[in-house]
Parts: sequence; structure tokens; C-alpha cells
Amino acid sequence: MSAPRLPEDPGVPNRIVIVAIAVSFSLVAAAALAVWIFYPDAQHDQMPRIDAFPAPRLEIEPVARYAEYLAEERARLSGAGDRLPIDAAMARIVARGAAAFAPLPVEDRP
Repeated sequence: MSAPRLPEDPGVPNRIVIVAIAVSFSLVAAAALAVWIFYPDAQHDQMPRIDAFPAPRLEIEPVARYAEYLAEERARLSGAGDRLPIDAAMARIVARGAAAFAPLPVEDRP
């Protein structure tokens, strides 16, 4: 049987490793402290209290609001506000035939 092998010398003194680790932790702590001091806006705000939230807003007249929305859309499609009515626009596209998706002539542009 052979004699047990002794561990090999690492070649780096333990003191240097311990000092390097301590310096690394010190630099990280100093950087965190610098950010905390020089950038106070980066800190998180406190969460608001639950009773500070407003009450939910409910839609009181959903049917009436939907009817109003439909009336606005129908008016817009029928040409309200100097717009071309949708029926006239579709008729122009059909009249163009095969060139329906070609660029519009200058006189037809809005």
C-alpha cells in the first residue's frame, strides 16, 4: 500500500483570497450606499392603503350609451362632418373595376 497523498499547495496565499472577497463585498456595499444616497427617487414608494382606492365607477345607462354610440357611428358612416358616405365610397371602388386598389388620382383624394 502506498502512503496517502498530501494536498497540493494552491500557490495562492489564503490571506489574498480573504482580502479579495472582503474588498468585493465592501465595493458592492459602497455602490449600494451611493445609489441609496445619490438617487433617492429610485427608492420604492410605500404601497397605498387599501381604503385609499376609489370606489369602482359603474355604467349607469349602458343601453342608452350603446344607442348613442351606434347613432354616432351611423352618422359618421353616412357622411357627417364633411366625410364621404360609405355607400358613395364603395360605389367609387366598384366603379374603378380592376384598378380598385391602385393609387387614387389627385382629384379624388380628400
